[in-house]
Amino acid sequence: MIFRLKGKKEDNNQKEDPAAALYLQAAENGDPEAQYNLGLIYLEGNGVKKNEKLGAGWIQKAANQGHIEAKKKLAWCY
Repeated sequence: MIFRLKGKKEDNNQKEDPAAALYLQAAENGDPEAQYNLGLIYLEGNGVKKNEKLGAGWIQKAANQGHIEAKKKLAWCY
């Protein structure tokens, strides 16, 4: 999966949010804490374009691995 991360624009060049990029890498490798945090980033639009569906999907992956906070947040999403 490829995600476009947004940051501050400088000279018409977009810079990726370094935290979101690191969470994405760890989340793709199956880290439930990273999946949860990446989900929150997408839900809130912090450093990336807000995408509630994508955010909920990452939180679902973390919840499926037993991440308690992800389970709570997922219930909130529904």
